Amino acid sequence: MALPKLERMQEVVNYKKIHGEDATLERFKRLTVNSLNRYERELIRLGLVQKDAVDTSADSDSCSVDISDKAGHGLITTISSKIKTVDDALKYADIDLNVWEPYRSKVNFWDVTMAGKDGEPTTETNYQVSVWVERKKQDFIVNGMQLFIEEIKKHAPNLILEKRSKKENPHLIEISIFDHHFGKLCWGKETGTDWDLEIARDSYIYAFMDLIKQAQTLKGDNIEKILVPLGQDFFHINDQSNKTPMAGNQLDVDGRLAKIFKVGLDSVRHCISEAVKIAPVDIVYSPGNHDQSTTYFLCEALNGYFYKTNDVSIDISPEIRKAYLYGNTFIGFAHWLKANVTALPTIFSTHPVYGELRARAKYREIQIGHLHKKDEISFMPLFTDGGIVVRRLPSLTGTDFWHYQHGFVGSARMAECYLFDIENGPAGYFPTMLRADKG
Repeated sequence: MALPKLERMQEVVNYKKIHGEDATLERFKRLTVNSLNRYERELIRLGLVQKDAVDTSADSDSCSVDISDKAGHGLITTISSKIKTVDDALKYADIDLNVWEPYRSKVNFWDVTMAGKDGEPTTETNYQVSVWVERKKQDFIVNGMQLFIEEIKKHAPNLILEKRSKKENPHLIEISIFDHHFGKLCWGKETGTDWDLEIARDSYIYAFMDLIKQAQTLKGDNIEKILVPLGQDFFHINDQSNKTPMAGNQLDVDGRLAKIFKVGLDSVRHCISEAVKIAPVDIVYSPGNHDQSTTYFLCEALNGYFYKTNDVSIDISPEIRKAYLYGNTFIGFAHWLKANVTALPTIFSTHPVYGELRARAKYREIQIGHLHKKDEISFMPLFTDGGIVVRRLPSLTGTDFWHYQHGFVGSARMAECYLFDIENGPAGYFPTMLRADKG
């Protein structure tokens, strides 16, 4: 905020010297304590006021509260020797914590030396506490989703499945369609690739069913279980703001949230309904950086739809990283990591639950998404008889303007199926490419 004219600052500070702070704030109606302190610091910096002529003691607390109901966000800033923590600042600002909640904070401090009451120098520590707050999510959204899921359960189909026969050479097949971004909008003339809700739906169903068909050709009656990691930016958006939840990047979106959610739900529901005719299906919720909430609710909706069958199970726990054990194989799932990707083996190994699963396995790998390209890194620790493979899986999705603008282009557009022998671990993988008439 720009400072007022010099004459105005001098008038305010001189008035305070004669009449005191309370009278000054009463006299200048729009003035805040924070602004008054800024005026004094600026006049001291310009040499127009002696430092000991104003009260720079932290005994005089300052607090600025800037909250916009329209934006749903606000900032609290305090400067004081007594307000030292986030809790102190929230209490002093006196905002309604039933309405607002903090999501970020920062504390700075510095020493100030001034003349004490006896004329001797004294040093005090000033604290600047900044707290960013946002309006709490309304309960009616969550309550509405719960009612929606209960309604789905009432209409859950009675799936008639054939009796499962014992497998002579049991295998798990994993259908990995990562970073699909239902709801993304790409214009081919602008970015080189087309992508919209219809293309996303057709491409997902085609890829899923093609991978199932190829797996049946290879393993036939030996498919014991089908694993479907779900999330990993399955949806492009997390809410109606059409921005990424953490970075706040504006997104190019095809359609309204309700429509995008319905198309995504119908697509994956169709695929799971077909897959469960072949073998029991395990779905693992693995959130991305675009769709933490939307894919969570998607999994809850699927849980309701397949409510009457035991052959579809869904791990919907809130962990952002997941692990799955099949026979002698450990599979970890993660989407993105602020630390280096090479830290993932240690993160999974030291997890109180996943570390135990990993120790029981002879074959271990971690699968990640986020960059829409295929990559592989191998780790060979000295304390195990097997390596850890970290795979970054590819994607079918198109290139939107943000990625095109930043040069993130050229990745092969595909999805993959992984095969795992119950005893001997990884047994191969194969891709399905984006249909020639799509994108």
